[in-house]
Amino acid sequence: MITEILKNRFCQNMTRHPDLEWDFVEDRLNENKEVLEVLKRMEESGGEPDAIGIDESSGKIIFCDCSSETPAGRRSLCYDDEALEIEVLDFDELDVNKISINQSMCSLIILAINIRLVE
Repeated sequence: MITEILKNRFCQNMTRHPDLEWDFVEDRLNENKEVLEVLKRMEESGGEPDAIGIDESSGKIIFCDCSSETPAGRRSLCYDDEALEIEVLDFDELDVNKISINQSMCSLIILAINIRLVE
């Protein structure tokens, strides 16, 4: 389950969030299932999401993908079908995966990137 993965990562990397306690983070995550879904998809695509602090103005927990490099599943994404069809570069020659993402997935990725999700 995603909460166990997040808990393990949280506990193994306390220097990222010295002022946070897991119980507080877990309570906030359980209040917002949409955030859990975004973090789950981030994890499934090879990312390593972790809490890194609290936004003082909003009180929201800030999450970040802490993987050492961009996961392979998120490289060379094409966010709209029109751009994918234009193929300015010869993607096959570069041996890069061509991926078209529908609008709902784009929204989840944007949420994950903006990451100030947990209220």
